[in-house]
Amino acid sequence: MDSEEDVDELTGYHSVRQGPAPIVVQSSPKAEEAAVLAAHIKEWTQGEEDVSIGVLTRTNQRGEEIARQLGEHDVAVSAGRRTSQERPVAVMTMHNAKGLEFTHVILLDVNAEALPQRYLFKGLAPAEADEALQRERALLYVAASRARDMLLVSVVGEASELLPA
Repeated sequence: MDSEEDVDELTGYHSVRQGPAPIVVQSSPKAEEAAVLAAHIKEWTQGEEDVSIGVLTRTNQRGEEIARQLGEHDVAVSAGRRTSQERPVAVMTMHNAKGLEFTHVILLDVNAEALPQRYLFKGLAPAEADEALQRERALLYVAASRARDMLLVSVVGEASELLPA
C-alpha cells in the first residue's frame, strides 16, 4: 500500500531472502504485552551494535501508548523514524514505516479487534468491502516486510483473520 492508500500490486513477486519464521506472541491480558515485548527488545539489543527495531502500530494513539509502556520497562524509544545505537527502537504506524528497513520488527495488535479495522467496511458494497480488506492485507504485508532479520507478531485476544493459519 502506498502513501495515497492505493494497493501496490504484489502478484508475481517473491522475496529472494529467506529468514526465520516469525515469532507470534499471544499476550493475555493486554497489560502483559509491554513487559513481554520489552523482554524481547532487551534480548535483541544486549551486546549488539547494529540493531534497529521498528515497533509498528495501526494507529498513532496506540503508538503513543506502547512507547510510554516500553519506557516504563526501561526501553528507550526514539522520536520519529530514525533509530540510533543509544535508542535502537522506533515506534510508528504501519503506514509511516513504508520504505524503511529494521533488523527487527514488532507488529502490534494483529488481532481481530484491530486488524482489519472493521469501521472501514461500514456501508460499503461487497466489491468495495473486498477492496478495503485487500488494502488492510497489503498494509500488513508492507509492515511485516520491513523486518530484515526477525519479525515478531503480537496478538492480544483472537488473532486477526489476516494472519496465515
